[in-house]
Amino acid sequence: DPALKFLNKITLLLKEAAIDIGNWEIDHLCFRTDSLNHYKETKTLFSNRGALLIESEVGGRPISTFKLFEPIVFENYFIDLIEIPAPKANRVSQRGFEHIEVVIDCPFDQIVNSYSEIDFTTKGLSKLLNPELEVDFGDCAIKFHHRSLEHIINIEENLMVTHFLEQTNFLQKFREFTPLITGSCPLGISTEPSLDIILCCSSFENYNKDITNQFSDFPHFKNIRKTQHKLEVQITSFDYNGLKVQLSCSSQDVFSHPTNIEFLTQGRLLKLVGNEFRGLISQLKEEGFANKEAFSKALRLPKPEQDFLAFSNLSDRELFQKSQSLRSKQ
Repeated sequence: DPALKFLNKITLLLKEAAIDIGNWEIDHLCFRTDSLNHYKETKTLFSNRGALLIESEVGGRPISTFKLFEPIVFENYFIDLIEIPAPKANRVSQRGFEHIEVVIDCPFDQIVNSYSEIDFTTKGLSKLLNPELEVDFGDCAIKFHHRSLEHIINIEENLMVTHFLEQTNFLQKFREFTPLITGSCPLGISTEPSLDIILCCSSFENYNKDITNQFSDFPHFKNIRKTQHKLEVQITSFDYNGLKVQLSCSSQDVFSHPTNIEFLTQGRLLKLVGNEFRGLISQLKEEGFANKEAFSKALRLPKPEQDFLAFSNLSDRELFQKSQSLRSKQ
C-alpha cells in the first residue's frame, strides 16, 4: 500500500531527527499530483475509497479533500482524510504522498525549543485561521497545526461564522490573545448558529477594553467574570447577525486549556467511533445537551473532566478500544 509505505518512510525520518509525535493525531495525508489530468485521475481513484468533503480553489488551482470510508491504520494511528492538490502553475510537482499533518496541543514555540537543532519552516505561522509549523525532509514533510483539516473545512463552510471572522477581522485584531475556535461548529454538530472561541490574556483590563470597544453595541452583549476549571475566566457573549458568539478568556494558554483538550478528544471520538455514535451525539444535542454532557451521556462517563483528560493521552487505537468498551457496557 503506497500510503503505508510513505508512513513508514516518514516515521523513519522522524526517528532519525529524534522528533516524537507521540499520541498526537495524524489528521490527514497529502497526495501531490503532477498535472491537471493526474489530479482528475487521482480524484476518481479516491472517490471509490471515500466521500468528497470539499473541492475549492486555492492559489489558482483546485484542491480536494476526501474522507475515507475506512481509515488508514498505521501503528496506533487512524487516518481518514486525504488532501489532493492540483499542481501550481509553472511549478514541477512529484506525484505521490508528500506530507502528513499533525494536530498538536501545545504552542509552536514549545516544539521549536524542544528541537533547537531542527531547521523549521515558519512561513505558515502567518496564517490566521490555522497556522502551521513545518519540518521539510526534501521530498516529504511533516506539518504541525492546532486544528484538523476536517475541522477547518467545517468552519470555512459555515457562512455565518466566516462572515463574522471576515467582517470583524477578529483573528487579526485579537491575535495577541491567541484565539482558538472550539465548540460545535468545527466538530460539525451544531444545532444552532454558534461560535465558541477561547483566548488567553495576561491582563483582563486590557482584554476587556478591546472586547468592549469592539462588541458592546451588539445585541445581548454580556461580559462577566466567573470560575471554570478552577480558573478565573472572562466570558463575553453577544449576537452577531443571528450568530451566537461566546468568547472565553483566561490566563492559561489556550492549547493546554481543558476546553481545548476536551474539544480535541471529542473530535477524535467522532472520527474513530463512526456514524452511529455521531448520530447519537446529534440526537443528544437536539435534546438540549451541551457538547461535554452529550459525549459524557453517550459514553456514560462517571467523571467527564478527568475522563477527557485521561482520554487525551491515549493513542487513536487505545481511544477507539476504550470507547468500544464503554459502549459495549450500555
